[in-house]
Amino acid sequence: MTSLGQQTIRVMRHVWDRLRGRPVARLPWPTSITTLLALYSVLSFAFWGYFIWILSLRLWGEAIHYPSVISRAACDLLYAPSLLAVDDPPFLTATFLLCITALMGYRIVRSLVFPILTWAWQHLHSQIIPSHQKCR
Repeated sequence: MTSLGQQTIRVMRHVWDRLRGRPVARLPWPTSITTLLALYSVLSFAFWGYFIWILSLRLWGEAIHYPSVISRAACDLLYAPSLLAVDDPPFLTATFLLCITALMGYRIVRSLVFPILTWAWQHLHSQIIPSHQKCR
């Protein structure tokens, strides 16, 4: 088995098709391997769900306190530059987490939303152009 991630998708598609009543081909593994893959899938989803939950709580806390962190850093920079620490953990941690979140959000929007909008535009365009050409 080369990639567990791809096999997880394959097992999930198989289960989804069975739940929808579609005809499905038998998976190419013994039942024990299929069971292990299903267990791996459930544990993987649970781990990622927990990770995203904890990360979102941490990001929310950082975002809420970010204005005060920035104002404190700005005050230190303006009024007491000698007290400004380059290794200021709240400022660096909050800035890093929020910048990475913004970058990931941009990439998700670019990879999910733009293709959907492109498809919608092409679908709309294909509906308008043929009807417009009939008028000529």
